[in-house]
Amino acid sequence: MEGIQTSVERLYQDGRPLHHLPSARSKENSDGASSIFVVDHAVFSQMSGKDIQEIFRERHILVLGVPTEQMGFNPEGLATMGSLMTPRQGQGE
Repeated sequence: MEGIQTSVERLYQDGRPLHHLPSARSKENSDGASSIFVVDHAVFSQMSGKDIQEIFRERHILVLGVPTEQMGFNPEGLATMGSLMTPRQGQGE
């Protein structure tokens, strides 16, 4: 794990991951820029489909501040993801 962490941190600029830099919010993708385009929900909802597709062609899109409804970890909240009666497979321990 330390090797993976070291490899990831090697790409940091000024001790920060690339998607935390102002350039991550730029629609233009430049060499050395983050592979993640960061945008606030209000801005994203005003973007044209063409602009979104052009960005998504080369980068992932992280939309911040998306309004969501409160959901409890209970049968009602879990049911929003699908029927509770349908068998599901899980992985891990």
